[in-house]
This record gives sequence, structure tokens and C-alpha cells, in this order.
Amino acid sequence: MPAARAWRNMEFVDQDEANKKPAANCPMWDGTGRQAITAGKFVNYLFDNFRLVKGEDIRKYYAEKNHAPGSGQLQTSCMRYDGTHGGRNCQTYFDIYIENPDKCNMLVLLDDNGKVLGRALVWFGLKKPLDKIFMDRIYTLKQSDEELFKKYANEKGWLWKYRQAANDQSYIENGQRIDKSMAVTLKPKEYKKYPYMDTFKYYNPKTGRLGTDAGNPVEGRRRIRMEATDGSFQYID
Repeated sequence: MPAARAWRNMEFVDQDEANKKPAANCPMWDGTGRQAITAGKFVNYLFDNFRLVKGEDIRKYYAEKNHAPGSGQLQTSCMRYDGTHGGRNCQTYFDIYIENPDKCNMLVLLDDNGKVLGRALVWFGLKKPLDKIFMDRIYTLKQSDEELFKKYANEKGWLWKYRQAANDQSYIENGQRIDKSMAVTLKPKEYKKYPYMDTFKYYNPKTGRLGTDAGNPVEGRRRIRMEATDGSFQYID
């Protein structure tokens, strides 16, 4: 049943109501309005709601004003703040993503109103493992939508983060968990502010190396760690 029709039939008033399991005798199970669809078309329909974006669209879809209502990791992300309620604003932290569109994109899952149900950064042309594509931590409103992101990544042949947490840097490749470091080379540049990073926490502004580990030290080139939620960073040498 299309979501809009289900909302009308059930008279939902918010997403929390829609997330509840329908009772056995409710209109949701009525044949009226239900449509037959093959499994393949259903998966394609779900994938149609995915968008791979880059540049300023990354900033747009990080903003909580563009998120669908609900709970989950998406609505508790420390980088969601956009000053909507007069509080914190993380929108100026994302330049390192936006200014490297050939390396950093974002996969977003949208509802029928264009609001974000989930997001994950996607890194292209890794330096290690060479030339691979990696889907970073998945943030969703509903736990079940994580599986849609993983399915999408598998269909594309991407690597994806094994556990959706900041303290695990391992990834899945061909169905196997790999516990090795990763790195990607960005345009060398120092930024005024940096986002909190879940996976690629270490950056060398002079070489552009961004990695899950700090890499080898280079004389005269200070490396930083990005684990702050206020746009700041820490020098590690």
C-alpha cells in the first residue's frame, strides 16, 4: 500500500503512530488500495528513493530542518544542528566534504516529501585499499533502513562500515569483515573548522591524506585528529 494512502486510511498524525505495528482488524489489511508488485520492482522502488549527492547538497541534507520526524541515530547525530532552534549550528563544519566532490559524496534516503530518512557519506577512489569505494557510517531514523543502505552498497560493489559506531573502523568486503586501515587523498588544505568524523579521523592538511590511522609522520607537516563536536580539532604532533 502506498504510504500516502496508508496514512489516510489509518488517520496517522505523526511518524511515531505510523511506526507502530497495525492491529489485526485495522484498515491497513483491507484489500482496498493495496497493490500487487514483484519483489524486484519493490527493491527498485525503494532504491528510487536514494540520492547520491555532493557539494552543497551535503550541507543541506545534514541539516535537521530537512530530516523527517522520528527518532534513531539520525536525530541524535551531533552534526545535525543547523541553528533552526537558535542553538548550535554545525553547517560551517562540512567544507572538507563539500570542497572534495570527486572524493566525498553522501547517499541519502528520502521520503515522498523529500525529507531525509537516512544518510551515509561515501568515499570514492580510496588510496588504501586502492581505488575502492567505501560507504561510511549509516544514520537512519529506523533501524530497519540500515539494511537498505547495505543492500544498496552491495549492489554497487562498495565496501561498507561493519558496525555503525565511531569506535569500529572495520569494513565489509565481499561478505567478509576486514579489519585493516583505510585512507583517501583529498586536496591539501587547512580548514577553519572540521566535522566530527566517525571513521576517517586523521587528516594531514599539507598532504591531503585522510585516514583511519594517522599515517607516517612527515617533518614539518602536522597531523590532526577530528573527534570534536564544536568544529575544533587536535594536533597529534
